[in-house]
Amino acid sequence: MLKELKEKYSKTTFAKKIAPAILSVIFAIIFWAFVMEEVNPSIKKEFSNVSVELRGVETLKSNNFVIIGDTKFYSDVEVTGRRNAIKNLDEEDIKLYADVSDVKKGENIILISKNISDEELQLDVISNENIVLEVDRVLRKPITVFVETKGSPPEDYIFNKTELSKNEVFVKGPERYIEEVDKLKGYVSIEKETSNFSREVAIEAVDKNDEVVNNIEIENEYVSVEVKINKIVSVPIVERIIGEPKKGYDIYKTTLSTDEVQIIGEKEIVDELKFIYTEDIDISGVDKDIKYKTSLEIPPELEIYHSKKDIEVDLSIKELVSKIYKIDTDNINIINKDDDIKNIEIVEIEEIEAEITDFEDIIDGIKVSDINLYIDASDLKKDIQLAEVFINGGVSYKKVDIIPKNVKVKTYSD
Repeated sequence: MLKELKEKYSKTTFAKKIAPAILSVIFAIIFWAFVMEEVNPSIKKEFSNVSVELRGVETLKSNNFVIIGDTKFYSDVEVTGRRNAIKNLDEEDIKLYADVSDVKKGENIILISKNISDEELQLDVISNENIVLEVDRVLRKPITVFVETKGSPPEDYIFNKTELSKNEVFVKGPERYIEEVDKLKGYVSIEKETSNFSREVAIEAVDKNDEVVNNIEIENEYVSVEVKINKIVSVPIVERIIGEPKKGYDIYKTTLSTDEVQIIGEKEIVDELKFIYTEDIDISGVDKDIKYKTSLEIPPELEIYHSKKDIEVDLSIKELVSKIYKIDTDNINIINKDDDIKNIEIVEIEEIEAEITDFEDIIDGIKVSDINLYIDASDLKKDIQLAEVFINGGVSYKKVDIIPKNVKVKTYSD
């Protein structure tokens, strides 16, 4: 029976053609596998510190985000495949990347994707399968600018103020750093400066402890600074009196709470300053001592330095008294006499009266010998004529009346 089956099978098409073909393929596969394992075996190769490309960065930026810290990441990979395929493999044939287009504010853990140029090779990440990306929102904010001075001007000069071209400058960067910024700060030297000047000053962002804040962008890193340097001068104070006291009275004495004031301003201006007025003090109809509280009139281009603008003025008001003094005409001086005039004589009167009005203590101290009357003969001609009598201008009284004011004189040529 078995023998009959063998004979029938041997005569079939399968036995004659198909079976030998199948056996040939099987033996070929086995032989190919043998050859591949012996001649071109499967191997593994490691690549260290392969760079991870960040994809979607532009999308991240368009969403108003920014990466904090490192933007370079690396990983170790292992490639498995035939030796012939691996032996010429370079790191450039391996692509590692992380898609950052959909990140959120804060810490983001992103899986590293991989790709290799030869699809028959197997690529495995063996270290750092993920990257940790810190992301913050981008903030743009105006910050106040402060410029501090260094050094000092010479004696009698003082730093007044600075004027900035920009009082605020925008800064831009990660929100966490922008919120640390307290001010934008710069420095300008005023050492030995005696006049106004301008400078371009670099500014930097600092926190409340004056520590520099990094990792932000200052949109204008320089500001123009106008520095005002003033000169200090001391000038007397002059009271400005308006009106007249009651008839028969006058100001006997003026006392100021301070006699001078320190003023600062540009050198060219203060060098021409002689005094500072008070505001108007009206004494109309006053007949007794009075105290005024007033202020100094400071020109707009000047300032008071370490002094008060308000001032007290004490006015002593006293009554005026009059007294008549009689002076012999022989005691009247003749001045500016021409050479061709030998003598000048006052005729028809023997004495002249001088009525002097002033305060009582002044009047009590006047002697007749103190009164110096004179006639100016520069315009006198020969013969008899009228001449005006003057009192010596070296002494000033409130009022002087000379009676008669004009006297008749006679000139002699020989």
